[in-house]
Amino acid sequence: MPVTVSVIVCAYNEQAYLADCLYSLKAQTLRPQELLVVDNASTDTTFTDAIQAPGIRLQRVHRLPMPPATAGAAPVIPPRHLTTL
Repeated sequence: MPVTVSVIVCAYNEQAYLADCLYSLKAQTLRPQELLVVDNASTDTTFTDAIQAPGIRLQRVHRLPMPPATAGAAPVIPPRHLTTL
């Protein structure tokens, strides 16, 4: 059975780091089949930077309490195996 990997990146005002993070994830030996950025109502360009990245699903949430921003991704990711870091 092939291994599938889904990655959720929770972000709040991460414009300085988001591009490097997404590039690194796409460069992994076992590449994610889906890559979801959950933007927690950032006030910088995190949301627009994520929109411009190819192959990224984007979920924008409106100011969830931190750290459970992963809750914004729960309705979007199918319930296989979910681990948050």
